[in-house]
Amino acid sequence: MNFPFEIKDLSPELEKFGRKPVYEKGMTLLKYCKVRVKDINIKFYNFGREEGETDSVEVKKLVAVFKNDEYEGEYREPPVVTPDGKLVTGKHRFLAAIIAKEEWIIVAICEFANTKILKMYAAAENLREEVKNTLKLKDVVYNTVCAINDNEVNKTKNSIREYLRAIGWKESLESTVEDILSKVDENFKQKSEPSRELIAEMVLEDFGVDVSTAPSWLIATLRGGDNAESTTRYARLRKKLVPMLIKGKDMNVVVGLSKTSSKDIPTTRKFVKDNFCKDIIEEALAIASALGWVEGPDAKNNLGTINFMFVSQIEGEEGNFVEVE
Repeated sequence: MNFPFEIKDLSPELEKFGRKPVYEKGMTLLKYCKVRVKDINIKFYNFGREEGETDSVEVKKLVAVFKNDEYEGEYREPPVVTPDGKLVTGKHRFLAAIIAKEEWIIVAICEFANTKILKMYAAAENLREEVKNTLKLKDVVYNTVCAINDNEVNKTKNSIREYLRAIGWKESLESTVEDILSKVDENFKQKSEPSRELIAEMVLEDFGVDVSTAPSWLIATLRGGDNAESTTRYARLRKKLVPMLIKGKDMNVVVGLSKTSSKDIPTTRKFVKDNFCKDIIEEALAIASALGWVEGPDAKNNLGTINFMFVSQIEGEEGNFVEVE
């Protein structure tokens, strides 16, 4: 097979036993060989990293490895290039090889069924544990956004989640999905995502209350979406409130929503206001009923109430807080 760049065959043993890429479905190895470093276009692809970003410290380490004749390409997952000489993965190694004035480097020349497969391989290869630099969250986000913009991944949570799992991304999966959506979906963007500190300042400004010293006030930063009630933040708020309600204390809860699309904010606010206290009561009654304690001489009938206030977060909302009917 002919390529528009010079190659050098490896020994039969090395070609057979040298480490090959971990293939994605739709990816074909055409040739495992050496290529002349200067012949490869290292500026074209690199969907594995945000804007082709490289780590200068990592490159310097690799330069030393090359100069000390310690680079053993046959034992590492090789850089991958396309049949027309464009680099897909291995940019750090190519940069280091150029600086170290290496003439040849072992690569895998691979063909991809489509650019989605190419992107998936680029990200997955960087996520595998290697001596080389590893992929960061922003690189995963960049890679996935590229796939969405090229209509290779749908602009939905399920499609993005499936893609991330396919490339091997496991860290903070749901948060990563939301980060990606915030880049590509206008409906997912908020006017603000206030911190607890900022919310405390708003409360002080509007109500003259220092939340840190007011036992009847709480700040909650919740996540919205289809299952807000199942999140750990929702559970933690519940754990804080129940003992106060049992004592007959009325509580003011100021809620800010994070990682929530603008279109979901109104429904999430209403869900929290309408269901939070009701769910606590229904669950408590169910337990009491199961124990035969629904009525008794110790009943106090003085359960505290919750006054929910919601931070203004959608474009067009005025003031620090909004009312939810």
